[in-house]
Amino acid sequence: MNGKRRTQADFKTTRWAGGSTCELYLYPETGSYERRDFLFRLSSASIEQDGAPFTPLPGVVRHLLLLEGALQLQKAGEAPRTLLPFSPVTFSGGEPVRSFGKGRDFNLMVKGGAKGQLSCRFLSENGAAFFKTPAFGTGTYWKTVYAAAGAVIVQGGDAPPMRLEQGQLAVLSGHAPFAAEAACRTPEGARLVCADVFVPDAASAALRRGSSRNL
Repeated sequence: MNGKRRTQADFKTTRWAGGSTCELYLYPETGSYERRDFLFRLSSASIEQDGAPFTPLPGVVRHLLLLEGALQLQKAGEAPRTLLPFSPVTFSGGEPVRSFGKGRDFNLMVKGGAKGQLSCRFLSENGAAFFKTPAFGTGTYWKTVYAAAGAVIVQGGDAPPMRLEQGQLAVLSGHAPFAAEAACRTPEGARLVCADVFVPDAASAALRRGSSRNL
């Protein structure tokens, strides 16, 4: 069981057509989003320009939710869809998509056979949330917890407890499904964005052979 805390010092911020993107975590850590050499990526993006096209990402499945602001997404040939705060949507990275409005979102991208999903938890003062990673098969299981608001203590399996302040990320991983817990440590409560990711052994083997960009 592995656990690590990611802070602002670990994040990488870049520009995209409609604003800026803060990369929170990339797997493998030696990979590159620019070269599309990754199996999954977590990021938070600001949307500052109406009608901005999303970056085309063929072969990538995108999971996205609105953290703050007011946004609509429009796929080619469809009417705009209003995003509800903290309600995930999923779409193909190869689809032409534009955004309207301004706000900040949270993104999970998976490719190469990796599977993922987003969920949210809202904790009151001294409240706690309990998680269990879904079972998929033989591979590596990941649970990440992002403190969108408030501070929490996160612990999973036999990994040491981690205190997250607002804007920080906990990354837990293991080779079997595992349980985790988050406990609120602020009077105003906490808002958490959680990602579950499964990377099959076959995808990891292809990655070791240096073929992740072709997956």
